Amino acid sequence: QGLVITDWGATNDRVAAIAAGCDLEMPGSHGACDASIEKAIKKGTLTENQIDDCAIRVLSLMLLAKDNLDNQPIELDYFDAHHDLAREAARQSIVLLKNDNSLLPLKQGALVSVFGEFATNPRYQGMGSSEVNASKIDIPLDHIKLYSPEVKYLDGTNLEQAKRLASKTEVAIIFCGLSELDESEAFDRPHLDLPEEYTALIKGIASVNLNTIVVLSNGAAVHMPWQNLVPAIFESFLSGQGGGSAIVDLIYGKASPSGKLSQTVPLHIKDSPTFSWFPGKGRQVQYREGLNVGYRYYDNAGIEVQFPFGHGLTYSIFQMENLKIQIGSDTDEEILIEITFNLANLGSVEAAEVVQCYVHDCSSTVYRPDQELNAFEKVSLKPNESQRVMFQLNREAFVFWDTGLKKWISEPGDFEIRIGFSSRDIRLQDIIFLQSGVTASSKAQTSYPVQELPLYRLPDSDKDFEAMLDHPIPSPDNAGKEVDHNTLIADLQNTVLGRFLKGQMLATMAANIPEDKREAQGMFAEEVADNTPLRSLVLW
Repeated sequence: QGLVITDWGATNDRVAAIAAGCDLEMPGSHGACDASIEKAIKKGTLTENQIDDCAIRVLSLMLLAKDNLDNQPIELDYFDAHHDLAREAARQSIVLLKNDNSLLPLKQGALVSVFGEFATNPRYQGMGSSEVNASKIDIPLDHIKLYSPEVKYLDGTNLEQAKRLASKTEVAIIFCGLSELDESEAFDRPHLDLPEEYTALIKGIASVNLNTIVVLSNGAAVHMPWQNLVPAIFESFLSGQGGGSAIVDLIYGKASPSGKLSQTVPLHIKDSPTFSWFPGKGRQVQYREGLNVGYRYYDNAGIEVQFPFGHGLTYSIFQMENLKIQIGSDTDEEILIEITFNLANLGSVEAAEVVQCYVHDCSSTVYRPDQELNAFEKVSLKPNESQRVMFQLNREAFVFWDTGLKKWISEPGDFEIRIGFSSRDIRLQDIIFLQSGVTASSKAQTSYPVQELPLYRLPDSDKDFEAMLDHPIPSPDNAGKEVDHNTLIADLQNTVLGRFLKGQMLATMAANIPEDKREAQGMFAEEVADNTPLRSLVLW
């Protein structure tokens, strides 16, 4: 069923790809690979049957799509239903980071002032390959008017004018975040800050209105040095075409927030495990954090964070109790653990909570993160309702890759099961003993030695990093290397030909960029050109 397709321009060797079962090369190579395929068939390194197999899978998909187009014409109701789905997905994904003194939800008819361009022109999607044409876009300000008809709006560019308006209303709502100039596919952010004008707007509005709500729209974590100045913060990320109505539904309590952070929000960029090695040397970035990606590092090192992984508030109060753990199977072939506990909604509104299960290896002979998320579930409960929640963990929850044995193993010993509302909000825990498994190899113990927590240390020296990699660190400098089909355009910028090729690529892309997108997509185009290998020039 289906077929195997490449990422855009990702084919390195079309003959080897076909032999490995890769059916479709995207976006094609204008026949550049045909000669090599014919040559491989003549040499016997590729068979006609292999070509036929790829062709059959591609044709089967084409015929399936043709049948759908012939028999099921698209109707307008299709778009409405999908927009409703987009709105509901956003409503369940937006994260309420903070809600001091239960400011939220607002009452219908509240006297509200709204600030920020994103209130009328929401940033709802990323730029680059993720950019799509929405069937319609919900505008936050339009939906606020349905709840608070007398709402007042300013874009916030005149701070003193904005402060005067905010001081005259019960609540101020600021829509802000990152623009396409700040983040996109193809280039990295050099910092975690909001644009200065937004930081100034938040501080200014908060100084005259104690009931200030901040709604963030951004693709990843941002610093919030103003966090203690405002009582309520929503992180909506890039919430899609229905996000504008979804956030307003949450602000006014049509639904209770239930989203959770899928990443840690650090207090300072220097707290990031990648800070010392980013953006790298030459064209090389070293990821020395190893297993300690995201919350695993922050939790291991005991670093204070702005908001932890898995965090997200609701408009209700939830309670966990009565944890029970049963070991159903404990053999080298199969591990099955059944975890149950009670979850109760003690509040006065219907709400959903995402309960999370983390596993801590108490007796490992190799370094392992302090805890790893292995299960989670969103549970919706009415006021004063309770439910018995169950998680089942199998062998995958306890294994790690042994670099010496070159296979996934689990070690016998104690494991602590932790149940909570975030990685830093554990409510229930208990220890189980598993007798199955084998002790890690000496090579694994040397490459990943046990370390005392929370004093975890990243591999600062090249020697330690090479021990983790199990091979020498490659040179970051491509200068002087022989030019081949994988040489990047950026590595040829000291040559006339390299500069000419880049100029032609930029000109081709510029011709297809709308005028209002020139500045943002120009940065994107620059990075795309630099990172294009010579083998992909056939796409241009």
